[in-house]
Amino acid sequence: MGEFKSSALGRVTVYSIQGCPRCVQAKATLKRLGVPVCDVDVGAHSKLRGMLTELTGHSTVPQIFFNHVYVGGGDDLLKLAPEELQRLVTLVKDQLSLERPPPADAPPPPDRNLSVDVGRAADGAAELSLLLREITLKLFSEHLSDDGKSVDYSGMCVNPVFARYCELAVQLQRVELLSLSRDEKLAFFINIYNALVIHGYLRLGAPTNLWQRYRFFNYVSYF
Repeated sequence: MGEFKSSALGRVTVYSIQGCPRCVQAKATLKRLGVPVCDVDVGAHSKLRGMLTELTGHSTVPQIFFNHVYVGGGDDLLKLAPEELQRLVTLVKDQLSLERPPPADAPPPPDRNLSVDVGRAADGAAELSLLLREITLKLFSEHLSDDGKSVDYSGMCVNPVFARYCELAVQLQRVELLSLSRDEKLAFFINIYNALVIHGYLRLGAPTNLWQRYRFFNYVSYF
């Protein structure tokens, strides 16, 4: 653990991304502790991710601060000794009772206006793959269990956002890839592969044994 003056007092700040099981699990743990939690989506605040990596030395999420005390990731939170965890909770609650406003350089609170605009048009291959990725993360975020260990695929199937995803997936047959750079093509196919797996799970069900996994990953495709 370390101390950083740039973290806000009177709250626990969690840097996370949508659809991250470890992030969901960490926030559920903090909720049970009864401390105010500021969830900063580094997917929505992209510049913060680089700053966070420079500050903590880690590029993974979640990254957790109690006031100005850096705890680490989700596993680090769970490994804290009970007396140390209680000390950190007390630090946060003591600062909260002072009703101090957060410092000017504190991480921004979640911006509700930064939610995924699932209805926006996708202009080109790169934008289409990015929008599909954002929708996939949104669906995961809405249907992950509190412990981050299971996904409600049945609920995801009837979510109107998934219907929008299916509409966008049809557009993949018309995308033009020749004008993309190598890095843009790489990002495109990574995003599409991850989205395809989830789409396949929802339409066909998740494979439950080795043979089903073999068939799933060899035959499920967009064409």
